[in-house]
Amino acid sequence: YDVTATDVLVGRGKGAYLSEGNVKFQKLVTAQLDNYKVAVKNQDKAQIIQDIVDQVHAAGGRFLKEDEKNGKSLGCFTEIDERQARIKVAQALRRWRR
Repeated sequence: YDVTATDVLVGRGKGAYLSEGNVKFQKLVTAQLDNYKVAVKNQDKAQIIQDIVDQVHAAGGRFLKEDEKNGKSLGCFTEIDERQARIKVAQALRRWRR
């Protein structure tokens, strides 16, 4: 896939962190942070996570992972599935909650 300005790059490093799509994603996450912090039920937290995934998709974005072979980048990206996208969002919420 070609990476667009609305795509969220899954991975480590400055390239992924500073991509335009990831900066927008970070804003979505921080906008929901207070709701996530006060959510008591796992069902409520899951809904917040799904809402963020849906917002990324509604903006035309995808969650992309860089393809690698033997630990080296191949320079292309593959879209991750819905479950992996929710895991990415949950990790971001937990990281920013600290």
